[in-house]
Amino acid sequence: MVRNWLAILAAAGLAAGCASSGTTLSSDMAAQSAAVPVGDGVLATLWVKSAEYQGNTRVVWSAAKPALDAALADKSWTAATEQTGKYQDLPPAVIVDVDETVLDNSPFQARMILAGTGYNRPAWEAWVEEAAAKPVPGALEFVRYAAERGVTIFYVTNRDAPGELATRRNLQEAGFPLYRSIDYLLMRGERPEWTSDKTTRRAHIAERYRIVMLAGNEIVEVVPGQHHDAIALGDVRPARGLVGGPLRPLAPH
Repeated sequence: MVRNWLAILAAAGLAAGCASSGTTLSSDMAAQSAAVPVGDGVLATLWVKSAEYQGNTRVVWSAAKPALDAALADKSWTAATEQTGKYQDLPPAVIVDVDETVLDNSPFQARMILAGTGYNRPAWEAWVEEAAAKPVPGALEFVRYAAERGVTIFYVTNRDAPGELATRRNLQEAGFPLYRSIDYLLMRGERPEWTSDKTTRRAHIAERYRIVMLAGNEIVEVVPGQHHDAIALGDVRPARGLVGGPLRPLAPH
């Protein structure tokens, strides 16, 4: 019975994703989902759909608001280890990761579960092109809060460069603030030196902006060279304005 309930909930996550693309979940697929084994992917997807998870993400993003206000008030404050020199009078910026930080890809994960497969690049690229991901609870409110205070938002993602237009469309349709005059969406491979290590992209932003906050779903987003199992969030230097987002083992980017 537990297995059946978990599979049904996973199917509900898939149905939400299908609805956004104009398709429906067939009764045959729903019936087949009852046989899906309960593994880490199922449990992780169910967790993201739970009230507890959504409450946690809202708490994290709400806590970032007073931290942002403090960072704006203290011009010696920078969140980026790449930031050097006389940055104090540069305009402020916040860098956010995209997947599982501001956009929720759990419907994609549910599709993979019901298909009996794991992550694969063609399926992921098709999901990106749908531009159907919804905001992580609390993320949109925080990003808008920052933008209203004159902070420029940069979206630094390890989605591949060919998916930039679809990602931009997804962010726009989700209501995130975007810009016409600057390159606010920095994709992996957009420049030769922009690899999966985001250090070079943060350094690029730091040349013109004081980076007052970083947000991501893995510790490597805020501390270069570290991984979520190598350093505790409590070890992050709050005086530098580093903020670790919610950790979730769902999307690969």
